Amino acid sequence: LGVWSATINGILRKPFGAPRVGGTVPKNGIYIKGGVGVAHVRSYIKDGREQNPTVPLWTGGAGLDFGLGQRASFFVEGRFQQLLTSRTNNPRPGATSAGTNERTNLVPIVIGFRL
Repeated sequence: LGVWSATINGILRKPFGAPRVGGTVPKNGIYIKGGVGVAHVRSYIKDGREQNPTVPLWTGGAGLDFGLGQRASFFVEGRFQQLLTSRTNNPRPGATSAGTNERTNLVPIVIGFRL
């Protein structure tokens, strides 16, 4: 299973700590983010067949960033992503209705640098 995604996110950041060198905005911050996008899921097996769907997703998360010099920062964040992986038109045995959505939930932890 492999997942590639592209999202558009909004970020709300609350600075804390000492200001950046030569600036007035603190270099450290805590933030929340949320957005929407698409994901391409590779090697998804369903009913014995390989599927490679591109599906919509929504995401939300929170993180911390720590300033490094004037512009760069190190960050750590956790996200929740929910992918709408399929729409089933044939009800499963015992299901009460057709057309139910199946979702895949992911919780990636991301560590990185921003420039």
